[in-house]
Amino acid sequence: MKTLIMGAALALVAAGASAQPAAPAGATVTGDWQGQVTAGKEQLPIILHLGAQVTGDSPAERVFGDPGKLEQAGDKLKVTFQGGGEFEGALGKDGKLAGTFSKGSFSAPIVLVRQAEAPKP
Repeated sequence: MKTLIMGAALALVAAGASAQPAAPAGATVTGDWQGQVTAGKEQLPIILHLGAQVTGDSPAERVFGDPGKLEQAGDKLKVTFQGGGEFEGALGKDGKLAGTFSKGSFSAPIVLVRQAEAPKP
């Protein structure tokens, strides 16, 4: 069920992306992104790791490191996960990824915020 929610949350992010302003030219989505999907009365965290390797986490579902594939055209992107989830969205001028998370018949909007990098020793 949680895996279903993770996928659905990604699809909802994509739907909300069209209302977001375009990101500045040259903006990158590389990094770790976190947001929450509402499923009924529950708030489920979703984490995307975008870089040389693309993976997704849904801690509430105990899913970590689900391999994914990133497709990007300008500020719009789509991340498809091996476990069946999908995020479609866009990078806005505010630096957030907004769109839709979906999995199976579940779909919900999500806004993902880039997480700060850990300090280097």
